Amino acid sequence: MQQRLYETFAEMLKTKQVSEISVVALTKQAGVSRGTFYMYYADIPHFVDQLERTLFMHLGRAHADNLQTAIKATALAPNPEIAYPIFEKLMATINDYYPLFRGLSGPNGDPHFWKMFETEMTSSLFSALPETLENTLYLDDIPVDYVMPIFMSSILTIIRHWLLKINPEPYQEVAKIITESRYVEPYNLFKASDE
Repeated sequence: MQQRLYETFAEMLKTKQVSEISVVALTKQAGVSRGTFYMYYADIPHFVDQLERTLFMHLGRAHADNLQTAIKATALAPNPEIAYPIFEKLMATINDYYPLFRGLSGPNGDPHFWKMFETEMTSSLFSALPETLENTLYLDDIPVDYVMPIFMSSILTIIRHWLLKINPEPYQEVAKIITESRYVEPYNLFKASDE
């Protein structure tokens, strides 16, 4: 039942704003009775809130621990092959729920979703970060409380760009892009080829 509601909701977001989706329309299209819907959710805002919490839970602590490993790999071993599997797992999880992430991130989705997603990922990463890593792996010129937002913002920007593309690449390609971006200084992205 819940999966049908999620799939139908993602489909409806292709043509309707979240605020335009009613319980009647959602349950009818999903083939779920309104009574069943109301057993679990008070209304559409409650449904959306619970859906977003479910998505964040799936990303959860395991990926925070994995991203911690990615930070170590990036800082200590300049070898993309070490970090790639970590980003591939993150992207695989998002890909498992791609229609929902895309719908909620898009123009018809929840305008607060992406900020909540960013906050959730950054705060869970900070909470998983051991103090030794927090105090030793960063540039002296950048305060530690700026490091996680810098690290996460570029990753999240790549993910959101992928979610909103008309013809998105396979998630494995996006994982490669994220991985390579960890090893390229930003100004090098704009350098013209010598050839």
